[in-house]
Amino acid sequence: MFDLISIIGILIVAVIIWVLLSLFFKTMKLMIKLGLILVIVLVIAHFVLGIF
Repeated sequence: MFDLISIIGILIVAVIIWVLLSLFFKTMKLMIKLGLILVIVLVIAHFVLGIF
């Protein structure tokens, strides 16, 4: 079972970081690319290192 509180906390932090970065870059296409890269990195880290 996942810890619901920790998942919500991670999502909130991710959203805050996303908003700050989007305000910093002010470019949707760049944010989409960064988001895709982040997802790929997290998936690779999950399978290779078993972090999550």
